[in-house]
Amino acid sequence: MTNIPIINRELSWLSFNERVLQEAEDASVPLLERLKFLGIYSNNLDEFFRVRIATLKRMIDVDKNAKIDIGISPTKLLIKINEKLKQLSTRYDKTYQHLLKDLEKENIFILNEKHLDKEHGEFVRTYFQEKVRLEIFPVMLDKVKEFPVLQDASIYLAVRFSKTKTNQTHYALIEVPTYTLSRFVVLPPKKKTELYAGSRYHNFKDFIRFPTFGKTHLLNPKQEHIIHSDLHKTKSILAKMKEKDMLLNFPYHSFDYFLDLLREAAIDPNVSHLRITLYRVSSNSHVIKSLITALHNGKDVTVFIELRARFDEEANIDWANILRDAGARVITGIAGLKVHSKLCIITRREKGNKIYYGCIGTGNLHEKTARIYTDTMLLTCNQIITKEARQIFTFFDKNYSVPKLQKLLVAPFNLRSKINTLINREIKHAKAGKKQKYF
Repeated sequence: MTNIPIINRELSWLSFNERVLQEAEDASVPLLERLKFLGIYSNNLDEFFRVRIATLKRMIDVDKNAKIDIGISPTKLLIKINEKLKQLSTRYDKTYQHLLKDLEKENIFILNEKHLDKEHGEFVRTYFQEKVRLEIFPVMLDKVKEFPVLQDASIYLAVRFSKTKTNQTHYALIEVPTYTLSRFVVLPPKKKTELYAGSRYHNFKDFIRFPTFGKTHLLNPKQEHIIHSDLHKTKSILAKMKEKDMLLNFPYHSFDYFLDLLREAAIDPNVSHLRITLYRVSSNSHVIKSLITALHNGKDVTVFIELRARFDEEANIDWANILRDAGARVITGIAGLKVHSKLCIITRREKGNKIYYGCIGTGNLHEKTARIYTDTMLLTCNQIITKEARQIFTFFDKNYSVPKLQKLLVAPFNLRSKINTLINREIKHAKAGKKQKYF
C-alpha cells in the first residue's frame, strides 16, 4: 500500500465545512434553516481557528519535524488554507446578503442602532437598563497589572473612551453576555413588521439560535421519531436485550430508549454494577441523574469521564465532582490516550451468574445532540461482545492490562491493523475477480 495520496486533514476539514455552507446556499432549504447553517459554519470555523490554526502556528515556531508529521510544511499549509478560506468567505458573504433580502420579504429585518426611530430607541435603552446593564462587567485595562485572561469561546468588545475636559484616553474590555442573553432583541412590531437589533460582531454563531416567530413554513417540518417495534411500550428493555440484539439509529429513533434502559438498570434489584464512558452530556443530564439514582439504590457505578473533551473540559470536571460526591468511582483520564468510545455495561445477577448487558454507540450520551446528529447504538447481551467491552473498563482502571479482543476493534490495540487487513483482503479479492466480502 505505497504511493497512496494523503489528503491533509485541515484541508479536508475545510471541505467538510464547505458542505455546511452549501446547505445555506441551497434555495430548496427553508429560509431559517439556511440562516442556521450559516451559524453552524461560523461556529465551526471559530473552533478551527482556535484549535487547528493555533496548532499550525505553534508548529512553525517550535516543531522542526512538522513537515514529516503532516506531509507539508506548516507555512505552505497555512497559505493553502488562507486561499481556500478567501473563496469560502466570498461565498458566505454573498449568501448572507441574499438571505437578508429573503428575510425582508418575510417582514424580518436585522437592524442596528443607526436604524432605530425614537420609539424603538426608547425601547432599546429600557431593555439595556433592565436586562443588559447588570450582565456586563468592564475591565479597565489601564488599571490592571497584567492583561486579563480571556475566556475561550467568549466574545469581547474592545472599548476606547476619553474625557472631554482632560483629553485623557482609556481602554476597557467588555465580555458580551451571550451565555445569559440572546444576541437578538425583538422590537415592538409596526404594521405587522418584525424587527431585530444586532449584526455588529463578526462571529455569526448566534444565528444557530435565531428566533423563529412561529413561522413554521420557514423551518424544516418537525420529524416524529420512528417507533422501534421491539422496544415500543416494552416493560423491560433488559429482557428484550436478552432475547436479541437491537440497533438504535439516532435521531430517527428516540434517545429515550437508552434513558429508559438506564432508569430500569438503576432500580432493578438484580443489577449490581453500571459502567459507562462519558465524553459530553447535556447541561441537565438525565444520564447523570440515572447514575446517581443507581448509587442511591446501592449499585456500584464506575464512570470514565474524558476531561479533554474539547470545550467541555470545565463541565466535565464539575460532573466528575458531582458523581464522586454521590459515591461513584470516577476515572478521569489515561496518559497519552483520549477516550472517545461510547460504552455502557450493565452487570446483572441471574441464577447465580453475572450477565453483562452492553450499549456500544458512536454518539455522545447527550439528550440534546441525539436529536440532531446521526449516530448508532448497539444494544446487546452477546456475552462475547459484552465481556470484551468489560475488559475495556478494566484497562481504564489498570492501563497495563491489555485487553484480548476478537469482536471489538479498539485503538490503539487492534483497530488500525484489522482495518488494514480487511482492506488488503478486499484488494486481493478485487484483483482476483472475486466478489468482495466487505466486512
